[in-house]
Amino acid sequence: MLLPAELAVDANRDGTIAMANYNPTGAPVDTTSQTQPFRFWVNDGQNTAEDKAALYGSSASPANDTLGYINYKADLENFARLWIYTGGLQSAIKSGAIKVALQWQNPSGGPVINVYQAFSPDGGTEYLNDDTAANNQVTAVNPNTGSSYGTMVAQITGSSPVVLPASLFSNLSSTNSLTYCLFEGVHAGTGELVMVFEDSNGNVIGQGAQVYMSLKTVTDMYEQAQVTPSGPTDIPSPYNFPANGNWSSTTSVNDANGPPAPTVGWNNTTSSNFEHPADETKNCILYVHGWIVTPERYVQQSSECFKRLWWGGYKGLFASLRWPSEESGAAVSPNYLVDAPDYFDTEYRGFKYAGSLNQYSTSLAGQGYSVAVMAHSMGNIVSSEALKEGANFQYLMMDAAVSARCYDTNPTFLSNTSVTFTTPDLYTSGGYGGYFSGLSGLNNAYNSLDDVLLHDWTSANAMADKGNTAGTSTSYVYTGGVGVQLQYVLSPAHPSPLYRDVFTTATTGTNPSLTVSDYHESMSMYARTETDAAGVGAIEGAVNTDLNMQAYFPGSTAHSPQFDYNLSDSSGGTLQFYKDVITQFNFQ
Repeated sequence: MLLPAELAVDANRDGTIAMANYNPTGAPVDTTSQTQPFRFWVNDGQNTAEDKAALYGSSASPANDTLGYINYKADLENFARLWIYTGGLQSAIKSGAIKVALQWQNPSGGPVINVYQAFSPDGGTEYLNDDTAANNQVTAVNPNTGSSYGTMVAQITGSSPVVLPASLFSNLSSTNSLTYCLFEGVHAGTGELVMVFEDSNGNVIGQGAQVYMSLKTVTDMYEQAQVTPSGPTDIPSPYNFPANGNWSSTTSVNDANGPPAPTVGWNNTTSSNFEHPADETKNCILYVHGWIVTPERYVQQSSECFKRLWWGGYKGLFASLRWPSEESGAAVSPNYLVDAPDYFDTEYRGFKYAGSLNQYSTSLAGQGYSVAVMAHSMGNIVSSEALKEGANFQYLMMDAAVSARCYDTNPTFLSNTSVTFTTPDLYTSGGYGGYFSGLSGLNNAYNSLDDVLLHDWTSANAMADKGNTAGTSTSYVYTGGVGVQLQYVLSPAHPSPLYRDVFTTATTGTNPSLTVSDYHESMSMYARTETDAAGVGAIEGAVNTDLNMQAYFPGSTAHSPQFDYNLSDSSGGTLQFYKDVITQFNFQ
């Protein structure tokens, strides 16, 4: 028998589940089909242990979907709602005359899900955006079973019906025909999830409407690219270029002995299992990560960004760009003071990899996408420079580890007075000031309590010895109005330094008609910032809109709360942040 019973998910992701047979609000019905299934990811991570492992470049096990219980509220972002409508069969189900089962029909690839009873009395989304509701879903005890709501009630695998426990339907009555569940993906695959009914002897007597599902590994659900060259030292530090050629021990030489411009590009590293969803819009949000991000941390941040935009209702393409921001893979625990030389080297490379971002974003635009970039921390060096070099995309700076003076040269904004500045200030002299002032329409998500930027970043970038990049034998020298020189001491046997111009506005050296303006080397290796980072306060100049992240993460001193906070933290502030990002880009 075909019965007026139905399974449903929030297929259109509008926050409301509406069925063909049950739709009291008149909302658009959530329909699925073989060509437009409900796409969701398998829960193969491990929450906080996974995040820590990602930071330090290791792995975590076992995966959450093997546990049979929800071990932490952060895991709830990997659960979707599943409603069961039993359409007039309530009495027979409660008496045991009819049993309710779920099964896969026409499965491909072996899809598996774990089913849990929802704590929410109305099957809502509170488990995602309310901290109390999330805790209750994980730890509250179901009075009908004596077990936690965070304990699995059934695993749907194979192609045979799996009977759901009678306790799941204890709330059914003559006026209530709905049962609310959550599910997590366990194994990737596709199929029709069907509700079937059995008599007390286990004979199948009917079935209701199905939900077409496609379960995927999360990294199969978005595009990925990697810059070239891809090694952490494949773009040599500029002070490593040989101290030979037409050098002088008394004056600067600007005869092109400096570092050549590297040839950069990108490779498509998207999974071969990636498929564009049928309802994809022609918008693309592209994520660019920051400093000391291991390959594992890159995947973790990219996946969190994708999931949270997905929960915010975003239906466009998501993509992420990997660039080698860790110095030789050794330093993975950010310490701006200890690792400062590595930081300066990486900032220099960040400027160079802007060309890769320019090329990749242009490729996406060539496919018809409206592109918007979300960049984190030092990823804003890459992204801002890409715009300066002619890229065309909307842009959100997040926790930007870039001197605010690059964007805003208002004299009243000079705030970092911890040292006496003797280095260039404005970019026209080789400093940071005004370097990105020609940009416009930028959006700046800042955290005024960001501990990393307020302390470590500021101390490192204002260090009196910035410029001693390669130790005592090689250093950068400020020459006042002339600019910046790089001095080499070849060896103890040849202690007299030799010089190369890095930045000069004067007609000096062996070729007085040639001026040198290597902004990237001068800023990264020598210039000290006269302001805090752009990521700790509202700024003007090139910035059009400032978003105060304290509104979403009150009291947070974290450098990346949008990735590391739980979705339910701060009364749903994390999810609201991503919804506002979508609105900011007009990608609803």
